Amino acid sequence: MKHLAWMVLLFASAAVYSAEVVVRENFERGVWRVDRSWRGKTQLTAEKPRSGKKAMLLSAEKEVGKCGNTRGDFLLGEYEYSLYACGTGELQLGVIRYDRKNGKLLIREDKQKVPVKLGAEYRKITFPFEIKRPNPSRIMLTITVRGKDSYARIDDLQLLRIKKGEPDFKAMKSAPQMQKAAAKIKAAKQTDILYIGDSLTDFYRGGNHLDMVNYFLKANNSRVTFYNYACRGDFISRVIDRFNKAPKVPFRNHYKGIWDRKYKYAFVLLGANDSVQRLETGKMAVPVEEVEKKYRELFGIFKKHGIEKVVIVSPASSNYAACKANAKRRIAAKKGGVFGRPENIEAFAGVMKKLSAEYKFPYVDIYTPMKSMPGKAELFSASDGVHLTPAGHEFVALKELEFLSGSGLIK
Repeated sequence: MKHLAWMVLLFASAAVYSAEVVVRENFERGVWRVDRSWRGKTQLTAEKPRSGKKAMLLSAEKEVGKCGNTRGDFLLGEYEYSLYACGTGELQLGVIRYDRKNGKLLIREDKQKVPVKLGAEYRKITFPFEIKRPNPSRIMLTITVRGKDSYARIDDLQLLRIKKGEPDFKAMKSAPQMQKAAAKIKAAKQTDILYIGDSLTDFYRGGNHLDMVNYFLKANNSRVTFYNYACRGDFISRVIDRFNKAPKVPFRNHYKGIWDRKYKYAFVLLGANDSVQRLETGKMAVPVEEVEKKYRELFGIFKKHGIEKVVIVSPASSNYAACKANAKRRIAAKKGGVFGRPENIEAFAGVMKKLSAEYKFPYVDIYTPMKSMPGKAELFSASDGVHLTPAGHEFVALKELEFLSGSGLIK
């Protein structure tokens, strides 16, 4: 399989790189699902768990049982997928990779070459794999049991990333322009920059616009490093809640360690979630008055922590036709939200421009050139019209590097 390859010397690699826990599942509350095209049954069982009070029981139907768990936004690198299982028959671990190309969904699965025979006692089963570029839109971890009347009792599953992937953006169409811009960016001493955003900067780590910026900055010995604390689903009010450690904010530990270093500047790219059109009210998810109020509060937090200047990045444009198509059922029911409405994005951008002028903070406009460029639909996911494709990330990265090279911000 082209993008999922077997690893060699797995444990030697693990000794060099500290493992990052991506998934940990003890099956105390729920089970993995059986896809409609698969056979088998999953259920929780209190009989003979390896740890805790329960385990997952995967039973075969017509000699096959298969279940899976979908995870989005996997990072490049080398992984170790493992679990403990006992039972009858044979068990096989696998990984399904979902990619989108030219608007079409491509599905590929890689499995253990040799299934593992199950017995009465738990044994550890491990499947190493690697994720290479391009990043898949999502991945599903799978478990398959085979054999007449076969079943597997499964517990203590985990997925570790044991080695980070090294990005390489030299082959990108805009690479020469990014290289030229990055060559002009030189700091007299190490300069750390905080980046706050939503899923447009949180998704596709290892291959998103901020990774591209850091790649070219590092390649040119700029002494400038961005630290990405963007969090999917965030809007300005939630960002403030996260900084204030509100108890019910999603991903409440996402900013853990954020102030462990001192930043000279901060970049902020929000707006995709703030500008959602609420179908119940016909209004923006976050009214412009609230946007302005919360941004002022954010600037106060930054000032308190010694950040000298905030670079305000405009919200991105969208493929609004795809946004509406994706929300067709919600629109019919007049319930939920629609992303990407140009009037809402422009209202949000208007607040950003006002604050930029008032605080004398730089404003990086990615919305206007995105909105008017030919073939702009290629910059956004065909499935939702909002999230950036590799081409979209490349577009934003170039704008950010060009800003840094000509702004005089880095000295």
